[in-house]
Parts: sequence; C-alpha cells; structure tokens
Amino acid sequence: MDKQELIEKLSKEKVFWSYELQKKNPVADEVLIEKTLVYLDLEEIDALFNLFPYEKIKEVWLQRVKSQEPRLHNLNLFLGKWYFNK
Repeated sequence: MDKQELIEKLSKEKVFWSYELQKKNPVADEVLIEKTLVYLDLEEIDALFNLFPYEKIKEVWLQRVKSQEPRLHNLNLFLGKWYFNK
C-alpha cells in the first residue's frame, strides 16, 4: 500500500472534506499519518510502518492524536499498547 492508496481510502471516508487536494503532494505526511491513525483500520495503520519511520509515526501520534484526549481516549490506549509500548 502506498501514500496515494491511503489518501484515496481517507477520501472515501470523507476525511478531507475541508481540504483542497492537489495532484502533487496533496497531503502532508503528518496529516496523512494522523488521519490514518484516527480514521482507518489496522491494515492501513500497519501500512504506515512500511511508508514512514517508526519515530515519525510515534511523534505524530504523541503530538497530533494523543493530544486530543479525552475525545480519543480509547483509541490512544489501543495505539499506545499495540504500537508504541506505552
């Protein structure tokens, strides 16, 4: 799975309803990682680790997803235990 496939899956979920996507570099890596962690399933989250370094994904999780407590509390518990050993 590549970045474009993740963008297409996120678009089908209507995650980018407020974004004006362009063909070249349509989504920043940090946004792609954050939205995948929040809105997609395990298969797509696993694909992130083939596309980006572990440290980058963990940093995005800490700064952009984990900071959305308490709204994403259960998701953060899962991601922390399953992927980031927290």
